[in-house]
Amino acid sequence: HVDDYNKKVRVKVNEQVMLDPEFESFWNSVNTRTIYNVTYETEDLISRAAEAISRMDEIVPLRLRSNLVDLNIKDSGVDTEMVRTLQVEHRANVTKLPDILSYVQSKVELTRSTISLILKRSGRLMDFPVNPQAFMDACVKQIRDVLHRLVIEGIQYERLDQISYEMSKFREDEHKLEFANDRVVQTDKSVYDYILYDSGVEKKFAEDLNTMQDVKYFIKLPSWFKIPTPIGSYNPDWAILKENGRIVYMIRETKSTKDKLKLRIPETDKIKCGEKHFLALGVDYAVEDGSLESLVSAE
Repeated sequence: HVDDYNKKVRVKVNEQVMLDPEFESFWNSVNTRTIYNVTYETEDLISRAAEAISRMDEIVPLRLRSNLVDLNIKDSGVDTEMVRTLQVEHRANVTKLPDILSYVQSKVELTRSTISLILKRSGRLMDFPVNPQAFMDACVKQIRDVLHRLVIEGIQYERLDQISYEMSKFREDEHKLEFANDRVVQTDKSVYDYILYDSGVEKKFAEDLNTMQDVKYFIKLPSWFKIPTPIGSYNPDWAILKENGRIVYMIRETKSTKDKLKLRIPETDKIKCGEKHFLALGVDYAVEDGSLESLVSAE
């Protein structure tokens, strides 16, 4: 998306919202920072990593290929003509294999005993002499993938009650914000008088929030609102205050689909971390595809 610099709108803080004690309570309920820790069973890691390595593709020997060509020098320049290609397999000297435990340990930071058990149980050590470097790198990838899954599955968040994102940050950012006027939704339900959207799904979501009678306030969370995860910081999309007989604070992530199989793996993993983070805060969290299904049903 290319923005026309001549068609910018300057954003202003909505003082009526910022001074409302109900909005302050809302913000204080979602802005607490957290720290995460991860627990998993070593035996589970060994079993799953060994299984993953056992299912690796075949390790093939190193192949050395040489091309023989004729060189033709002409007035128009130099060109070549392929004569033949020679390909020779090169098998490692089994008496000089590298230290596989040290190599893998330097990449995945597990103990040598754990790595040894993984390799032995995989039943693939006979492939090591075939192509040592390729085998070691393939094993490292499988172990990293398993570790990653275990980390995401076993992550837990703990709230840091004395550390939070201060509401004053919105005022500090006011003078920095200029949005393209064809990428904003005007509103009187947020900290600023304009909401910047990044996609058609976000635009529709913001417009729907703006017209829903039981949505009192909503915020497009700024880039500095970050949740720590093992795969980098996660910036959720929306914080919403719904009021319909009772007050509900919620966080919503807008995607083109709620089918996690259709999302990229890093997106899905950050969403899982977001779920655990807001679970620790006691705030309702869900993914929306624009249908508002989880928003309407939240009570």
